[in-house]
Amino acid sequence: MTSPQWSPAPKRGLIPLRPLDFGTILGKSFASLRHNPAVLLGFGVCTQLVVSLLALGLFVLIFATGFDRIDTLSPSDPDYDAIMAGTLGLSLGGGLVLSLLSVAVGAAVQGVVAANLRIAALGEKPRLSEVWRQVKPVFWRLIGYTLLVGVAAFAAITVLAFIAVGAGLGIGAAAGDAGVGAGIAITLGLLLLLGFFVLAIWIGTKLLLVPTVLVIERCKIGKAVGRSWFLVRGRFWAAFGATALVGLIVGFAANAVSGVAQLFSMLLIPLLMPTGDPYEGSELSPTAVIVMVLVFALPQLLTLVISAVGTIAQNTAASLIYLDSRMRKEGLDQSLASYVEHRAVGWAPEQLGDPYALPQFAAQSGPYAQQQPGYYAQQPPTYYAQQPPTAQQSTTQPGYYEQPGPM
Repeated sequence: MTSPQWSPAPKRGLIPLRPLDFGTILGKSFASLRHNPAVLLGFGVCTQLVVSLLALGLFVLIFATGFDRIDTLSPSDPDYDAIMAGTLGLSLGGGLVLSLLSVAVGAAVQGVVAANLRIAALGEKPRLSEVWRQVKPVFWRLIGYTLLVGVAAFAAITVLAFIAVGAGLGIGAAAGDAGVGAGIAITLGLLLLLGFFVLAIWIGTKLLLVPTVLVIERCKIGKAVGRSWFLVRGRFWAAFGATALVGLIVGFAANAVSGVAQLFSMLLIPLLMPTGDPYEGSELSPTAVIVMVLVFALPQLLTLVISAVGTIAQNTAASLIYLDSRMRKEGLDQSLASYVEHRAVGWAPEQLGDPYALPQFAAQSGPYAQQQPGYYAQQPPTYYAQQPPTAQQSTTQPGYYEQPGPM
C-alpha cells in the first residue's frame, strides 16, 4: 500500500461552505459583481440598460412623430380622430412589446445570477456560455412565472379597485350624497391598497426563491413554489431584510449619484451657454443640445446603470438565501464541501454527480417536514458520487480517501 501523499487544498469558492450569517449574505451580494464582472455586469447590466434605452427611444419617437402632428391639427379636422387613435394604439402596442421584452430580460438576468452563483460557490468562474447552458432549459418557466406574478398582482389590484368604487357608489346612493360616496371610496381604496402592499411583501418574500429553485433544481413552477415556501420558513426575516437592505442601499446610491450629476450639470450651464440663449438664429445650437444631454440624459443614464446593478445584487441575495436555507435544512454545505474535495483529488465529472441534487430524505414541501419533527437532525445528508472510483484510482490518486456512504 502506498504511503499518503500531499495534495493541495481545494480552491476556495465565492462563499464559505457553511451556513451564512446576515453580514455574509449582504456582503457577498455585492462581492459577486467583482468575482465575475464579465457575466454579471457585462450581460446583466448591459441587457437591462439596452431595454431601458429602447423604451426611452420608442416613446420619444412616438411623441416626436405622432403627438407633434396632432398639435398641428384642430379637433374639427376630419383626420384628427384617426391620427389620435393611431398614435394611442402605437403607444399601447409599443408599451406592451417593451413590457414583454423587459419581462424576458428580467427572467434571463434572474436565471443568469442563480446559475452563476451555483458554479461560483464551487470555486469556479464560469463563462457566459456555461451559465446560459444552465438557464436555457428553464428559461420559459422563468418567463411564465414572472408573467403569472404580474397577472396575479394586476388582477388583485383590479378587484380591490372595484370593491372600493362599488362600496363608495353604494354608500353614496344610500346617503343621497355623491361626495360622501367619493370620500368612502378613496378611504377604503387606500386601506385596501395598504393591506395589499403588506400581503404582497409577505407573499413575495415567501416566493423569493422560486427563480433560483427553477434554475438550480430544474423543477416545475408548482414544485418550485412549494420549495421556496418551505425553504423560507424560519428564514423569513433574513430573506426580507437582505433584499430590502440591498434595495435601500442601491436606491440611496442612485439618488445620490443622480443628484450630484444634476448639480454638476447645472453648474456647467453658465459656462457652456453664457448668454442663456439656446438658439442660433432659428435653429437649436449644438451647445444647447450638449447642455440638454448633460442636464437630463446623463443623470438618468447613471440612475439606470445603478438600478441595473441593484437588480443583480438583489437577485444574488435571493440566491444566497436559497443556499443558506438548504445548508441549514438539508446539509447542502456538506454536499458541496465533499464535491469540492473529491474534485480536487481528480474525480471525473461523471463520478462526482450533481452536488445540488436533493437528498432522498429532503422534504419537497412544507407539510411533510412539519410531520417529521427533528427528521433532518436524525439523518444528516451525505454526498457521494454516482459512480465509485476504481480500485486503481483508490491507490494511485494522491490524497485519496474512502468515499463516504449513506449513513
